[in-house]
Amino acid sequence: MSVAVEIRQGAPRLHLWTRDEYYKMAGVGLFDGKHVELIEGKVLEMSPMGSFHANAVTVMSRVLERAFQQGYFLRIQMPLDFGGITEPEPDVAVIAGDPLGHWNAHPTHAVLVVEVAETSMEYDRTEKSSLYARAGIPEYWINNLPEE
Repeated sequence: MSVAVEIRQGAPRLHLWTRDEYYKMAGVGLFDGKHVELIEGKVLEMSPMGSFHANAVTVMSRVLERAFQQGYFLRIQMPLDFGGITEPEPDVAVIAGDPLGHWNAHPTHAVLVVEVAETSMEYDRTEKSSLYARAGIPEYWINNLPEE
């Protein structure tokens, strides 16, 4: 007597990466030569940065450095820690406090985040805007390069 066995497989699931997994992947060189961000558990590869974008980030950071002086510091394309599965790297983030207070962890909040958009305007206007709003960032600017 034979018995038929039905094997059921569940629907495919998206694996959301944790920050620890993300850093382990980076540690073994998985992202070498790529600009990636961990956004809501997904590793997103960002566009390469051209000179127009890079210079805009430099100019923006100089302007903001003059505007926000004592009691604030800037992070240029460095992570913000929004929890275990999200670490965006905005072009410029203005952080209250002293950088010496962040030796062992990335800042979790900024008073202002700026993204420079050359080719990413739609993504910055929708996804990044929502992400920063959910994280409680009070001010978010997009420097729209094509439209000056």
